[in-house]
Amino acid sequence: MREDQWCLGVEDRVSLSTEPTEYLDDRNLREPCLNTYLLRQADDTAPRVFIGYGGRSGRSATPAEARRFALEILTLVDGQRGLTG
Repeated sequence: MREDQWCLGVEDRVSLSTEPTEYLDDRNLREPCLNTYLLRQADDTAPRVFIGYGGRSGRSATPAEARRFALEILTLVDGQRGLTG
């Protein structure tokens, strides 16, 4: 697939405080993060959500799958609060 076949919508990055900083090949540092992109192929009407690590595009999901994933994360966090509080 050619890169010009994709239309970038929204990108978001969340820094990870407990992951070590990564050294790149050019000796620069990269702060570890989770990233999400909302992408749409130029000839497709349905967007896809990509969830990745460290600036990589990661895995593709439908908006419904991404929503379910986010809700499952929130459920885990809310359950954890009950264990610690």
